[in-house]
Amino acid sequence: MGERVVLCHKDDLAPGQARRFEVGETRVALVRIGDEFYAVGDRCSHEDYSLAEGEVWEDECEIECPRHGSNLRPTHRGVWFAPGHQAGAGVRGGGHR
Repeated sequence: MGERVVLCHKDDLAPGQARRFEVGETRVALVRIGDEFYAVGDRCSHEDYSLAEGEVWEDECEIECPRHGSNLRPTHRGVWFAPGHQAGAGVRGGGHR
C-alpha cells in the first residue's frame, strides 16, 4: 500500500467541492461528497481536462468533466458514465478516505 499523504484540512473543502492537488508528479482531484472524501486522478478519461474544475453532484455522488459532461462516480471506484465512458480510467485510489 502507498504512503499516506495529507492534502488539506477537512474544513478546507466544503461538501460538494473538488480541488486539485499535485502529489509528486501526479495530479489528484480531492472530492468531498457529504462528509466523505475521495481522491481520484485529476484527468478526464479521454482528454487532459481537470476533473477538479467540474461540478460535483452530491445527490448522484458524481463529478462531471467540465469539457465533455462525462460523469465519474468516485464511490464506485471511478465508474464513468457517458458520453466519454471508459470504466475506471484516470482513477487512482478512488473510494479511499
